[in-house]
Amino acid sequence: MHFISFYKSKYGQDPAAKEDIRRVYERAITAGGTEFRSDKLWDSYITWETEDKNLRQITLIYDRLLTVPTQLYSHHFENFKTHVTNNHPKEFLTLDEFMKLRAEVVKEIKAEKEATENSVLDGEEAAPGTAETPAVDDVPPGEEDPSPSPAPGETVNLLGLDQNEVQAIKDVSAFYQDDENEMQKVREKVIELREKVHRLTEEEVSKRWNYEEGIRRPYFHVKPLEKSQLKNWKEYLEWEIATGSHERTIILFERCMIACALYEDMWVMYAKFMEPHSLEGVRNIFQRAGRIHLPTKPNLHLQWSAFEEKHGNYEAALEILTHLENAVPGLTSVAVRTLGIYVSVREKFCTARVFWVKNF
Repeated sequence: MHFISFYKSKYGQDPAAKEDIRRVYERAITAGGTEFRSDKLWDSYITWETEDKNLRQITLIYDRLLTVPTQLYSHHFENFKTHVTNNHPKEFLTLDEFMKLRAEVVKEIKAEKEATENSVLDGEEAAPGTAETPAVDDVPPGEEDPSPSPAPGETVNLLGLDQNEVQAIKDVSAFYQDDENEMQKVREKVIELREKVHRLTEEEVSKRWNYEEGIRRPYFHVKPLEKSQLKNWKEYLEWEIATGSHERTIILFERCMIACALYEDMWVMYAKFMEPHSLEGVRNIFQRAGRIHLPTKPNLHLQWSAFEEKHGNYEAALEILTHLENAVPGLTSVAVRTLGIYVSVREKFCTARVFWVKNF
């Protein structure tokens, strides 16, 4: 958010920089837009697009936002309904969606009119002599209104227009009235479609709510976390791994690593989750943990070394153990692991040599 604010303050006055600013927002949304507390980022993006009245782009942003379980999900849906209500559907919908919804609305209106006409034709006619006649007020002689009263359904022509001009005005008025009715129904359909998505998002929010409420310290601090906090993080991560998407799980791990940066078991858990997906991602996790946050933690480095040995990178495995030996001299586990790597390398080399002798 701070970088976006800086970028807008520096380049926001340049019309040519709008696409660049949009790309910065998109990078931010990709990196953290699915995070549970990313509401400020989404609101900032929508506000920036609103300043340029880019209504279609705002709708596209809302279509993405309404699928993301965030803390203020209900607030976003209410804002979306305001966005729909205050603007013409032609301005905030894509052409394809507008034409599709309008065709559905026209079809429904036509069906309603036909049903109404059929019910009128099938109804009983009023009995003769029961029609009401307009009452004539008692007016003293000489005070009658010289202008005749209009017949029922007749429009008073005060501008001296001929009958064709009056009918044209009626047609135009009826057209715009029908158009507004159609647009209102289109708006209702737009909200109805998004409301289905909103309900699904509400269910996802309810599943995460207790875990999120249990996070009392989302920031880094040198003081130890409470056991209940660590337990909550582990349970939340296990639940997200089992039920969530890969992207959401990574974002949750990254949030966890801020608060739990000094806990090696959390880093190891992150690395094990990442291993089936990306070996380079695992190396990056171990490097961040071992070189920055936990340079003297034996278990973390032994796990890191075992990972590199498992994937045949013996040189890197020995380098990790050497780094740990320099940081914490005299550890028996480091000496045993180092010896094990040398034995593995020798056995592999000898096996390859015997194979070469037998076959060549």
